[in-house]
Amino acid sequence: MLDTLKIEGFKSIDNQTFELKPLTILTGLNSSGKSSVIQALLLLSSSVSKSTELSGYIKKFSDFYEVRNKYTNAKFISFYADEGVYCIEYKISLQNEMEPSTSFEVTPGWNTLEFETNLHYISSNRIGQEDIALYDNSIKFGVDGRYVFGYFEQYKDKKVQDNLVANKDHNTLDAQVSYWLEYILGIKLRVVTQKITQSNVKVVFDSENLQSISPFNLGAGNSYLAKILIMGLTCEQNNIFIVENPEIHLHPKAQSMLADFFVFLANAGVQVVVETHSEHLINRLRYAIYKKQINATDTNIYYKPSIKEKFLNIKIDNNGHFVDKDGEKMEFPRNFFDATLSELLEMM
Repeated sequence: MLDTLKIEGFKSIDNQTFELKPLTILTGLNSSGKSSVIQALLLLSSSVSKSTELSGYIKKFSDFYEVRNKYTNAKFISFYADEGVYCIEYKISLQNEMEPSTSFEVTPGWNTLEFETNLHYISSNRIGQEDIALYDNSIKFGVDGRYVFGYFEQYKDKKVQDNLVANKDHNTLDAQVSYWLEYILGIKLRVVTQKITQSNVKVVFDSENLQSISPFNLGAGNSYLAKILIMGLTCEQNNIFIVENPEIHLHPKAQSMLADFFVFLANAGVQVVVETHSEHLINRLRYAIYKKQINATDTNIYYKPSIKEKFLNIKIDNNGHFVDKDGEKMEFPRNFFDATLSELLEMM
């Protein structure tokens, strides 16, 4: 697990250090810099990974002149992470006025951040509903989730690790995914896959005694959620699971219940980093802390109020209240959760 991430000169982040917990939430306004934290982790991962899937993806945000902090006219970009005694640093800098160069240093013994080995990531721009999905032995999930159902077809009958078994009746990946689909969505739902060619898998759902329903005849959120569940339940202890906008196409209650899944993973030893705009998810996390389902010290929230401002570190105390870094009770920043409050009060 990572303890610390430090970012300098990258996009809207001038110089900031993040304390990463078993469950870390990134939230804030659109285009303020939340995804930049995740991209920093992926750039660090690229320095130790041999994944062509990842190397192709990071090209979108690794051009020095595009992603350096232009407000400060940054001459270098630096990412540093540590896990106790081990650390890694990745740097892009201008050796002269024209040509940027990259370098990285890693402590011998470092074994974190290897893409799709101990770091798993699914982007916000991911594939949702599919009736024919891709199958590839060399890629587990893909950054956009296009191989997730193919992976599920391979391993759906395999037992998940004991610490990830929520449904004690059956311990297969298939059964655990079905359990969480019902828990979060409130309906009985099962992913059914079948390999039909060397590179394709047919995907349908069984729901409420109806079988072989096309994903396109069910809510889009079911497919988006199923992929998150499959990926999370195949993580091992000390793996890192990064999810962007897990609430896509989910109704408010499901967004709330999804927080319980991330709490479950964090308690099982998986480090979870979530970027979200969902107040329902965050408020459910507060409730989980209040009910002592997860320790307050195992969670952290970083809120970005604007492009130029730094992330605010917001914590949750044992009573489920937002507190600042000194433990003083605080309100969540204005114009986020309370965006429509004045209109609602006006109508009363």
